[in-house]
Amino acid sequence: MPAHTNAGRGLSILSFIPTPLDVCSICLGVGLVGVLVQKMVTGSALYEIAFVGGVVFDVLVVRQIFNFALKFVSKPSEGLEGMVASTAEATTRFDEKGMGMVKVVMEGQVVQLLATLDPIELASGVAVHKGDQVVLLDVDQKRNTCTVTRELSI
Repeated sequence: MPAHTNAGRGLSILSFIPTPLDVCSICLGVGLVGVLVQKMVTGSALYEIAFVGGVVFDVLVVRQIFNFALKFVSKPSEGLEGMVASTAEATTRFDEKGMGMVKVVMEGQVVQLLATLDPIELASGVAVHKGDQVVLLDVDQKRNTCTVTRELSI
């Protein structure tokens, strides 16, 4: 991530090290300003004005475009593993082996998982019916399965 996107986190010495994007945009700005003012200024003043113009181009144009674009970045997905301790709804009645289907809402999408009732609850005779609320104890994203409990649900 570019060093100049740490607004609000305080300045560190690393924020003054230019990123490759900064170097490229400064070079582009130097060339642009140099071409625009070469008829009006000559000599070493041309180089100085072009360099200052390149830095201004980086700060006022390129960084603002990237900061605006970064406002649309979404939060990274935690996947199904991030759903542990979440509430799910049983979409089927669990059988005598303690297996059934549950649905969870993950990032606005409904995901159905093959669920297994916690072995302790299965041994104690806890039943899960369609529409019951359960809590995810463990999720195996590769197999699209989970272990659930009825005891912790509200």
